[in-house]
Amino acid sequence: MIRFAKEEGSPPRGKSTAGMLEVMDATKPKSRPFDMASLMRPRAIGIIGASPRETSAGWRVMRNLIAGGFEGSVFPINPRHAEVMGLPCYPSIDTLPEMPDAVFIGIPAEQVPPVLDRVGQAGIKAAVINASGFADGGPEGKIRQEAIQEVAAVHGMAVCGPNNTGFINLVARTFLCTWPKLPNLRPGSVALITQSGSVAIAMAQEELDLGLAYVITVGNQAVCSTADYLEYILSDPTVRVVAMHVEAVPDPERLAQAALKAIRRKLPIIALKTGITEAGRAAVAAHTGGLAGDDAVYDAFFRKYGIVRVHDFDELVEAARLFSFYPDPPRTRHVVPVAFSGGQVGVIADRGTELGLNMPQYSPQTLVRLKASFPPFADLRNPLDAWGLGWDQQRFADMIEALAGDDAIGVIVFALDMPEHGGADTFLAREMLPIVERIAPTTGARFVWLNNLTGGGYHAEMAQNIKRAGFPYLRGLRTALSVIAKWSVHLGGANLAHAPRETQVARISSVAATQLAEPERFKLLANAGIAMCSCIRVGSLAEAISAARDLGFPVVLKATSPDWAHKTELDLVRTGLRDAGAVAGAFNDLASRLRSMPDSSDRVALILQPMVGPGIELIIGVRNDEGFGSIVVAGLGGIMVDVLHDAAVEIGPVTVAQARAMLERTRAGTILAGIRGRGPYDIDAASAAIAALSLLGEATQGVLAAIEVNPLIVLPKGSGAVGVDVLLEGAPQRVSGSARSPG
Repeated sequence: MIRFAKEEGSPPRGKSTAGMLEVMDATKPKSRPFDMASLMRPRAIGIIGASPRETSAGWRVMRNLIAGGFEGSVFPINPRHAEVMGLPCYPSIDTLPEMPDAVFIGIPAEQVPPVLDRVGQAGIKAAVINASGFADGGPEGKIRQEAIQEVAAVHGMAVCGPNNTGFINLVARTFLCTWPKLPNLRPGSVALITQSGSVAIAMAQEELDLGLAYVITVGNQAVCSTADYLEYILSDPTVRVVAMHVEAVPDPERLAQAALKAIRRKLPIIALKTGITEAGRAAVAAHTGGLAGDDAVYDAFFRKYGIVRVHDFDELVEAARLFSFYPDPPRTRHVVPVAFSGGQVGVIADRGTELGLNMPQYSPQTLVRLKASFPPFADLRNPLDAWGLGWDQQRFADMIEALAGDDAIGVIVFALDMPEHGGADTFLAREMLPIVERIAPTTGARFVWLNNLTGGGYHAEMAQNIKRAGFPYLRGLRTALSVIAKWSVHLGGANLAHAPRETQVARISSVAATQLAEPERFKLLANAGIAMCSCIRVGSLAEAISAARDLGFPVVLKATSPDWAHKTELDLVRTGLRDAGAVAGAFNDLASRLRSMPDSSDRVALILQPMVGPGIELIIGVRNDEGFGSIVVAGLGGIMVDVLHDAAVEIGPVTVAQARAMLERTRAGTILAGIRGRGPYDIDAASAAIAALSLLGEATQGVLAAIEVNPLIVLPKGSGAVGVDVLLEGAPQRVSGSARSPG
């Protein structure tokens, strides 16, 4: 019999006890103890808590299964009733004529753990738990959720939920959901995975006309996570695109593995992540923790694994629509929007530029071909105002043939107003569509239609005609331009760097690493391939003056301790010391300050360094996260890090090229390239330092929570980049618990 309490001292779920530095093989999928097919495509289903009461969850599930055309057996289970919906109702699982593959458990939360245990003992391998009151329901609910996790682990059960509305598998006509009313769903190629039942119901409405293959509500993800459903969906050739709405990612490593499989299958994943916070859980003392906030981490994670991120439900729907028509990216990133109004073209140009739409000007050859359809005074630009000399079918055909015949143009977008009642541009669209339909097979360009306005609805007849012609028809100008921009640059490949290498720090404990004296910390990073300035510990005034002469003036004198994150804030740094007298004055000043400070133990030391610069100060760092791995941060550093809060974030390790791209996404890139007569600076050396630090961070997961070099001083081009200060933060030592995601 299972004890419904959490075992103390157990290792985190999914983590090895073989050592803190075991490197996970991202290409080797982790085995799961359950069979998702038993859940997602059952041949027989038991309904525990079945009831003739039409407001009950059990009744709604039975109604939906029958109405949806489920071809297997449905067994109501409730000792209080002899029959439900004309089907014999059984008092218990033991009395069923056959064991179902899955059960729906429609009973209160407090009754679920022992019932689930009995289901597992009967050999049933899957369950849907609808009730709330688990991890979403306070301390007692969390205990219940841990109990069902334990039951599922013992019996090898796939469990959907709890706190959800179930799922719909339109491929197998399995409507195992509690929805009060089923929309008129038309099977298609889009799979939707969401944590919210309300979102699922809203996105499945027939007027959206997405063409859904699966609608899955994951709820609390107590056992089966988004990654498990995604892996199952990837085995179904019906699916061409996956749309996800997630509030939390409990197992980023598994989601990354599934995303890599999706890339190999050329199946795009679109994600709407909500519930964002800005507090990093690691690296509390380091600036890195704040810069690598949760939203930035999710951006980096999605970018690395080829997942297209959107930011609201309209974008999620329209991106799913676009990618279901065109799962592969266009032949080039160049987009030409076509409208029939100068005012609309102006708005498209502004919003398209803002949203990252690549709208270059036409090649000379294309420009010559276009001019034949316009008055001599026309200033032909991208986007294209196609009104020209007025509407004429042949002139329009000539324009589109000119654009489509240019191999540098990947996408042609028709931005029109086709309201629900007709009028506006509807008459143009009717005459345009046959022309575009004729030209499309002769070119490698892609064609997208969009309705500028959403307030007046959209023209259903034209929508169906455009769809039958094989083109996507998007709704809302800004939303459509946003998803077209994301699609046009989606390369369907992961942003993966080379494998980590072993480093010296990987063989020492977290405590030992964080208690290293300053010179040893500098040596540690230097051994990892990051250029660091000289750092000499001095114990007396004579040693300080001697070391300064060896280094060469000017020098810097600092008081350090492994317990002090920011020496400048404690007024423990003296810079620009140009002779022995200045060194003596600084030494005596700092020694006096240290005597007045609470911590004057032997962990405090005075160190001497050469002055480095002038140059551009960067911050480069790593935040090691239990779930997402090694997170790399780079941006303007020194005191500017607190003012600008401007940094790029990637999941490490990164290549030198990826590191350079990180810098170029920030203000640092502009400054390093040279500005107002200063520069250029050695961005190549800075990029190499970031890449080397990312390898060190990857190798020290479980040992260090943060490594931060601030500042890394980037010298003029060809002169290198040198770190002058380093902060290490030890990883928390966890005895039990499971990996959590940011947010």
